[in-house]
Amino acid sequence: LLRQRTVEVAQLASLHQQLVEVFERFGACEQLGDAWPRAVRQAERQPQAALRVQLCDERAVPGASEREPEVEGDCRFSDASLLTGDRDGVHEILRGLAGMVDHAGGAGLFLKEFPRAKLYAHPRAAKHAIDPSRLVASATQVYGSEFMKKLYGEILPCDEARVVVLQDGDAIAWPPGGRNLETRHTRGHANHHLCVFEPETRTLFTGDSFGVSYPSINQKRGQIVVASTSPTDFDGEAAIATVDWIESVKPAAVGPTHCGLIAGSEVPKVARQLRDQLRFSVELVKRIQRESLTEEQTTEHIRDWMLHYYGNQGIHLDSADLRLLHLDFKVNAQGLRFTASRGS
Repeated sequence: LLRQRTVEVAQLASLHQQLVEVFERFGACEQLGDAWPRAVRQAERQPQAALRVQLCDERAVPGASEREPEVEGDCRFSDASLLTGDRDGVHEILRGLAGMVDHAGGAGLFLKEFPRAKLYAHPRAAKHAIDPSRLVASATQVYGSEFMKKLYGEILPCDEARVVVLQDGDAIAWPPGGRNLETRHTRGHANHHLCVFEPETRTLFTGDSFGVSYPSINQKRGQIVVASTSPTDFDGEAAIATVDWIESVKPAAVGPTHCGLIAGSEVPKVARQLRDQLRFSVELVKRIQRESLTEEQTTEHIRDWMLHYYGNQGIHLDSADLRLLHLDFKVNAQGLRFTASRGS
């Protein structure tokens, strides 16, 4: 859809059905919300309108004019994939918050579609962008080859000459000659993770290091997050240190990849939630080692602890909330069991 000026209703309906099948496989179809069906209904009323997808807050709305988009597709991404100019004029792509297929699996395609662009990435992520074979093999073990292809399509390698490795603390002039984006390596969730700070708005893009947040739950319950302990590099103490650093920056806003925007006034509260969850996760790893907990048992422990933890704060998660969070609990359980298996 990135290459098209208009989106056909049939394409939207087909894409929505594919998304439903993907999320149903994980028992988490509620994560889709009604954004895509709503977009289909809007497109039916305005079949020639370009569709603008606001991925960062789970909304999809049609463009209101026939203007030339700054970037074909006119998309805004919450994981700091910052694009400027037209196809031949795009010189920079910052897509290195984490070297995982759900964050950066499309980097090779972006470089193919924007032939003058460069990719900025963490040193550990850069090598996987240049040669994604190990990353693809690892993800395929989890999803299976058929579902992996359906979920992510073909993961294209990036031209090494167009990959810029970001050392810890490196700054990037954005746009070229303009203000600096500040970067920081942030271990804990993953060893190849980094955060990006935009100083003019004081917005900190945190990838997965400041938890997973769902606007649909926050609108009902207030701001809550789920710490991400997914495979394979979880380090509880390093993750807590990263949370401490994020809070110390005192950002005006935090943009986690999944999902939405966290106001600066909420950051201290979210940081406390994350530290509590991460400490629980460290202890749960030890329990997994002692009792040889299965994935199902570990998932149940995580769910029960979260219910009790937020219940004590007067936040009562209902069955719809738990269905939405089930995939996160399950993936977190997989990550903790993997950590336990390494004897960490």
